[in-house]
Amino acid sequence: MFGLIRTKQLEEIIVNLMIKNLALIKKSLHVESNEEGFRLLCIDGKEENGTGRKYSATHDGKVRNLQTLHIYDDTNKICLFSVPIDAKSNEIPAAQAILTTMDLKDTICTFDALHMQRNTISIIRENNGHYVGGLKGNQHDLMKEAASYFMDSEIQKLKKSRKVNKPVYIMTKEHAHSQEEIREFFLVNAKANEERALNWKDLKSFVMCIKTLIPDNPSAETTVEVRYYASDLDDLSVIAEAIRLHWSVEIFHWQMDVSFCEDDNSTMNVNAYNNLSLLNKLCLHLFQLMKLADTKTSINRMRKRFGWNFEGSMEELLSYFHEDAIIQALETDSMSNFKLSDN
Repeated sequence: MFGLIRTKQLEEIIVNLMIKNLALIKKSLHVESNEEGFRLLCIDGKEENGTGRKYSATHDGKVRNLQTLHIYDDTNKICLFSVPIDAKSNEIPAAQAILTTMDLKDTICTFDALHMQRNTISIIRENNGHYVGGLKGNQHDLMKEAASYFMDSEIQKLKKSRKVNKPVYIMTKEHAHSQEEIREFFLVNAKANEERALNWKDLKSFVMCIKTLIPDNPSAETTVEVRYYASDLDDLSVIAEAIRLHWSVEIFHWQMDVSFCEDDNSTMNVNAYNNLSLLNKLCLHLFQLMKLADTKTSINRMRKRFGWNFEGSMEELLSYFHEDAIIQALETDSMSNFKLSDN
């Protein structure tokens, strides 16, 4: 049955349902909408590890795991697009095709080095969007140029800067997963370069991020990771936040694998798998909205709660979608309290 459903139509129904009700849900939960600032879109692919097959030596052939490209709206916690990648293709043209259709005004697109492509950057800027892209060896010249800006002397100079409105150095600290995470962000403006300007539309700045992980266990080793980014923005506060929040798409993938056991789903039919995955994503989005009101309960526990008391949990969830139902429930509760006080 799931193999017969058109994935594109099911995706449109789910996304439209969530977007249509999102403002009402947030209003009922007294959550302020982010009407100012930028919307953040995270572009990343995911491998479905349980869908491939490795045949014996007597059978010539191997079926690779299914690949899916996700366009994840971190601002609203919604996966806007889930695009299956053909075995003979890759994520890059799929991402470019989607971005071409989108209005990206006041939107920052974040992605890893795979999507740091000239055409991708041009599409984002032509559609009024902004970008923060990772740099690695696949863009050797750009990576080399970025690294050349951050010599030790320049790093020390940036650290001593006292700029407040547009800082060039930011350090953040947080404790998570039994370790202290220290992130240091450095920004330099890209020097004028005609060849680069032609290839990389509106590129303004390079950013270096040094992430230091210090385990609570004193016998464990401290790790240091250095990454470089390129952007058409020049506000380090905005760029650093975008880099940090890009991790949300990885958390989204982790939730799909751990909370919804997608790695254990061995469905080989591409259409059926994608449709089942869409329903899992819908459930995850609904749980994330419920967490706005119940921050202490994990997604796994919410799933169990639905199993233990489906009707009560569904009633709570649906109350977020219908303003009239909320008002009626409040009025009923008020009348009950009034009668009790009379008695």
